[in-house]
Amino acid sequence: MSNSIRPYFILSLLGLVLFFFQLDSTNLYILDEVKNSTCALEMKERGDWIVPTFNNELRTDKPVLHYYFMQLGYLLFGANAFGARFFSAFFGLALVLLSFYFTSRILGKKTAWYQSIILLGSLQFNIQFRLAVPDPYLIVWLYLTFVFLYFAIEEQKGAMLAFVFAALGFLTKGLIAIVFPGLVVLIYLIWTKKFTLSVLKSLRIPEGILIFLLISLPWYMAVGIQTKGEWLSGFFLKHNLARYTDTMEGHSGFFLLPFLLLFIALLPFSVFSFPAIKKVLKTEATPFIKFAFIIVVVVGVFFSFSKTMLPSYIGPAIPFLSIILAYHLEKMKPVSTGKSNILILIFLFLICLAIPLAAFFALKDQAMLNKYAYLAFFFLPLPIGALVAIFFWYKKNKNAAFYSISGGWGLTIIFAFSITLPTIFTENPVEKSQHIWKRYDTVVAYKQFNPAFVWSLQKVIPVYHDLTSLKNVLINKESKVLILSRTEYKEELLQLDQANVMVEHQDLFESSSTLLLSIDD
Repeated sequence: MSNSIRPYFILSLLGLVLFFFQLDSTNLYILDEVKNSTCALEMKERGDWIVPTFNNELRTDKPVLHYYFMQLGYLLFGANAFGARFFSAFFGLALVLLSFYFTSRILGKKTAWYQSIILLGSLQFNIQFRLAVPDPYLIVWLYLTFVFLYFAIEEQKGAMLAFVFAALGFLTKGLIAIVFPGLVVLIYLIWTKKFTLSVLKSLRIPEGILIFLLISLPWYMAVGIQTKGEWLSGFFLKHNLARYTDTMEGHSGFFLLPFLLLFIALLPFSVFSFPAIKKVLKTEATPFIKFAFIIVVVVGVFFSFSKTMLPSYIGPAIPFLSIILAYHLEKMKPVSTGKSNILILIFLFLICLAIPLAAFFALKDQAMLNKYAYLAFFFLPLPIGALVAIFFWYKKNKNAAFYSISGGWGLTIIFAFSITLPTIFTENPVEKSQHIWKRYDTVVAYKQFNPAFVWSLQKVIPVYHDLTSLKNVLINKESKVLILSRTEYKEELLQLDQANVMVEHQDLFESSSTLLLSIDD
């Protein structure tokens, strides 16, 4: 095997294990996964390429492109968790290989190799690319948009591809596929004093806008027409503007929280962020490192002002912070760094030691999960790997230290997806009650219920918002009926004739509790 192919082969093997191993070890339960996966399935079953729905109601949360990939996953593997998540994992592997190719082209193979291992060793990165959500697709589209914009500025080529990928990003998650590239290019041109007519011409903005509109506008026009503008107003006004200016679904944050989330996302190697960024701000930083730094800052500052904050929001910055970290690590030499890097590694060891301890006490503190406190044991490769890395650093063996840390995190990731998370997910109320709801042909819901039931039943569940309408339906039923709801509506529902409580169970990762009642004949 040639030296040029070997790194791609090794990275592919590592990626296949980390992204695809036990991909369906947990059923779809998390809210965003359930809604995205069910929406794609409903569109597929209707043969509808335009209007997204969840439980037969219009879903305005996200545009359509990731639903198409999920539908293809269903065609290949069936309407199951693996089919829903397959292309998320595929895009994760693709990003690792693409980033190795482009970073090696610009900064050299050593930096590219470090970057790829940093990504593969990130627990957050692996989680993000194993979920049936739009973020994996957006991260890749924006990565390619940024890379080709950089080539357009520095090498006068690739501009049209940047607009193509920006359009795909716009079809995946909306306006940030326009806002982020625009801000990044503007700041980079000003910082590097390249805001000239010749550079602007190399970006081919008029033709690019035309290509962008030709790719993205037809679906937006079609969904606007078919929903009489309801989808457009729901998406742009509620899920873009209102989500930025108001706290939604309890996901509030604080100023500069995105930077803290980025630090956590790229552990273990984000502990080197401070010296790596110091290097960027010096004149020795290459243009691409400066470009990557701007991307990280733009994403972080933009979401620092957002009233709604989720860990997935900082996803587009992850590949570029990994580039900055890799560039720093590749230049670092144990023989000349003094005590500073040892102190950083000791700090990393303390973080890695805190994680299994925190996991143990967090599980112990939950009545539903305290019997699984032993799962904290599967986080022990983290401090072990960090401790071994300190030993190798004293021996002035940087690569061995790097691989010791990476190995500890990689092993923990495998444990997480094959043992830890599957065990915890067995406690979700949908799985706990499947022996009950599988016996009922007629299932309805009252006011609020766990959306994961829609995916598990793979059929529309009628929802009733008052007892009168629910009673009218029950009168005409000749068989037993199962009602899904929340425990807060228990007293109301017990007013129904022949109502029997079948299940009351805390919703996993939520403060609410699921209620199942049976109405006998």
